[in-house]
Amino acid sequence: MGKILKEVALGVIPITIIMTVLQFAVVKLDITLYINFLTSNIFVILGIALFLFGVNTAFIPMGSDIGSSLIQKGKLSVVFIFSFAIGFAVTLPEPAVQTIITQIITISPNMSRYLLLYVTAFSVGLFILLAFLMFIFRWQFKYVVTIGYSLFFILLLLAPPAYKSMAIDIGTLTTGSLTVPFFLALGLGISAVSAKDEKSQSSYGVLVLASLGPILAILLLGVILG
Repeated sequence: MGKILKEVALGVIPITIIMTVLQFAVVKLDITLYINFLTSNIFVILGIALFLFGVNTAFIPMGSDIGSSLIQKGKLSVVFIFSFAIGFAVTLPEPAVQTIITQIITISPNMSRYLLLYVTAFSVGLFILLAFLMFIFRWQFKYVVTIGYSLFFILLLLAPPAYKSMAIDIGTLTTGSLTVPFFLALGLGISAVSAKDEKSQSSYGVLVLASLGPILAILLLGVILG
């Protein structure tokens, strides 16, 4: 825990120094706001450190064990159900996704919050399932990504302008602080069991698909809704 606190503090201190220089040399905001900023840094350091401690202690090992266990079961129906459910369930509470959708609704009140949220979570679940299939059947990653991004460019031409930027923002934020460690661990567990050689044992493709899925889904939603 001490090591994690030190690493987080080293990450926050440079930002604090820059903000301090700006405060007294350029911006000169109300001193109360600046003091609140300094105080909040303590809570930020403690909060992130506790989060990372929890992730490293149980979240990552659990994700890795789940991934390898699902593959070892050998039943495709079980893999299909749980890979989709995991992707869907982990995305729903993702803070970054919740934040960006809240901002979108603030700017565009006509948008349905729950529609955007569930379409995003559904697409992540679907593409996590695709990642599982890619590992199980040893599909070439470059072909899967090529097809995915070909669809992306086609939908980008067809979707309304508002949905284009929305899709990219939501897609990039599905790989946030909660989903990244879990999906990486999940992919690591899958590939460790299913890969034939050490070279192919990479879990990073899972994040690409987890990000690509919502982009395609939101663009498609834009094409459908017009």
